[in-house]
Amino acid sequence: MPLPNVFGEKKNDSLFIAIFLSESNLRSVLWQVSEGEIQILEKSPNRAYTSLDNLLVVADQSLQALGPESEKTDQVVFCLPSSWANHEVAESKKPILKRISSELSLKAVGYVVSSEVMAQALFTDSQVISSMLLNVGESELEVMLVEHGKILLRQSVGRSNDLSADFTEALARIEQGAQRTYPARIILFSTELGDSKLSEAQQKILREDWRAKHNFVQVPMVETLKAAEVLRIIISQGGAAVANAQSIIKSQMSNLKSQGFDFQEIQPQNGLADDNLRVPTSFGIPIEQNPKSLPRRQAGQIPNPKLKSQNSKLTNKNYGGSLIAKIIGNFKLPSHRQTLATEISHHKLIGFGFLAGLLTLLGIGFFFLASFSKLTVLITPESKTVAKELTVTLDPEANSVDAIAGVLPAQEISLEQSGSRTAASTGIKLIGDSAKGQVEILNKTDSEKTFASGTTLSANGLEFSLDSEVTVAAATIETTDDGETKIYGKAEAQVTAGEIGAESNLSAGVELNIADFAGSTYSVKVLTGLTGGSSREIQVVSEKDQAEILAELQKELVTSAQKEFEKQSGQGQFFAPTGEVDVLSAKYSAVVGDEVETLSLDLNIGATALTYKAEDLVPLAEETLTAELPEGYKLVGDPEILSAPGEVSDNG
Repeated sequence: MPLPNVFGEKKNDSLFIAIFLSESNLRSVLWQVSEGEIQILEKSPNRAYTSLDNLLVVADQSLQALGPESEKTDQVVFCLPSSWANHEVAESKKPILKRISSELSLKAVGYVVSSEVMAQALFTDSQVISSMLLNVGESELEVMLVEHGKILLRQSVGRSNDLSADFTEALARIEQGAQRTYPARIILFSTELGDSKLSEAQQKILREDWRAKHNFVQVPMVETLKAAEVLRIIISQGGAAVANAQSIIKSQMSNLKSQGFDFQEIQPQNGLADDNLRVPTSFGIPIEQNPKSLPRRQAGQIPNPKLKSQNSKLTNKNYGGSLIAKIIGNFKLPSHRQTLATEISHHKLIGFGFLAGLLTLLGIGFFFLASFSKLTVLITPESKTVAKELTVTLDPEANSVDAIAGVLPAQEISLEQSGSRTAASTGIKLIGDSAKGQVEILNKTDSEKTFASGTTLSANGLEFSLDSEVTVAAATIETTDDGETKIYGKAEAQVTAGEIGAESNLSAGVELNIADFAGSTYSVKVLTGLTGGSSREIQVVSEKDQAEILAELQKELVTSAQKEFEKQSGQGQFFAPTGEVDVLSAKYSAVVGDEVETLSLDLNIGATALTYKAEDLVPLAEETLTAELPEGYKLVGDPEILSAPGEVSDNG
């Protein structure tokens, strides 16, 4: 007969609970780490809450819905929206998380931001370079522009009944008067809405012509992610980070960190960890204490180290106050009386010596005064130092110094500097093929009609053009016993989509409009289907890439030229850089639009400086200082030039 477990059930360290929170909804998921993999065991439905107290009730109900297996763990990871956590949990949200943890007997081990996890997981290893990611919540819409798994732009707006208007408001806030280009892919996901509601949101987005309203590279494709897939991604990515931090699994984490993703750990000092933690924690996980550290002193216990003998060596480096006091007591100090007697004896000897020296000096002085009657008086005139900051003009066309105008003759010289630089290309270009196929043109009029090559055909915002000129016969009237029947003129033609992309692939039977003609006169129908349309984004060189690499390399070469001018200054000659730069040659490794990952530049510039002689400064200095002299003074010697001009103004 088995014995009852009177000591309580042992916790399962590989079992975790994830709680998804928003401003109005909550749900929980039970998952575990098994054989190095993340497995979702149970998940509760989304539940709405209205207040903090109601949130605790709803959270308790959500945990109960996970079943009895959830009682084997108290470890919880919070999955939060970006409005709750930006680098760290918002101060207003910390009491909520702490109260959930304490009142439901949970131990918070960390948190993840759901939208950031989705961005990393969806795009880091994807061939798609950029996309718009829409996190659709009950009360908030979060719009993110994602490139290579990194969130470049993020904007959140409150939800209304019109999702398209909410998306438009988010784009307007992102742009704020600046021209931006958006990718041709929009992905919707949600941790709050079900699949049916998210599908309705998709249809609302699809009904709008976003390319006409905003600068999308083409008509965007709108996709959705199932709720189950969203949960799986967040749990698998965030779970791997938690499991790695607790040394449950290690292999997944190296890849996650290389992608820039890691879960945020809850520190004890930030007010979220359990107040009753008995050991130091890192990220909510116990860490090993230093085995060499001393045990913590109990209340009321006073350290009192003992000395074995007077000749014992001190081996304990943590000296207490009592030990220091005993060491000082072992030294013998001289008595106050002995010290005073010694000082009196020394004072007597010093006094006798001073008196004897003074009498000797008086005797020698009297002898000299009696022997000599000549007196020499030295008079030193009063001198003053005058300093003045002087602004001079360096003029390459001047032949001599103009002391009054402050002009120095100068010579213009140029110094060539060459260098290379490489940077990553950042441009994005859409390439691909246009859809093509056969169509049938119907002439419903009584006259023959010829359509020129390039005539436009359209349907649902898509445009196509005729590859060659087509003539369609007029309609005819056929008389039968049943009456007259109108037979439309027909002609087949080859058409090509106006833009690349799979959106122009149309199935057989789709009707098109031709030019501006009404359907009652001429109509077009796809015969066997329009196929072959495709598109993809590539990384190319942009004009901005060329401009930035030129500016950076030019700045680097100008700095190098200035240092060279400084080296050459001296020996009575100085160089003042003018800041003027001539680009002698610039060779880029690729032109704008080329598909390359990096761009290189070989640059050769000429930097200009004005050179002048230090001796030419002396007349200017004398003229300036003479005007500053007080009355009765004159300038003695050549003025000292303390510094040379360090910069040249734009006007020379």
